[in-house]
Amino acid sequence: MSVFIKIGTNEFPRYIGDVQLEHPDYTEHDVLPEGWAKVVETVPPHVEENQYATMDTPVFVDGEYVMQWKVVILTDDEVLQAKINALKYKLASVGLDLADVQFIASNEVLFQSPN
Repeated sequence: MSVFIKIGTNEFPRYIGDVQLEHPDYTEHDVLPEGWAKVVETVPPHVEENQYATMDTPVFVDGEYVMQWKVVILTDDEVLQAKINALKYKLASVGLDLADVQFIASNEVLFQSPN
């Protein structure tokens, strides 16, 4: 999927539907209307567990707008919440809900080795 920038206002990211709101006849094979540019996409940087990468305003380099990235550092609480959300997703993907997890957590016998 192509990403665009609206030149002059630096509205980014914008997509084909945003261009078509102003230019209803535009298709992705047409020359972009004046005031719009396609952004060269780049790979997001590697991030650690307490970070995430987000798109930043593209820069104009050698006649092209090039995607930039900003690394954001999470607080300890945000890292914990992200881990909780990931765990909830994993549990839901195997059919477990909160009641199942609470049952498992409250029954330590489930964690004992059989004799």
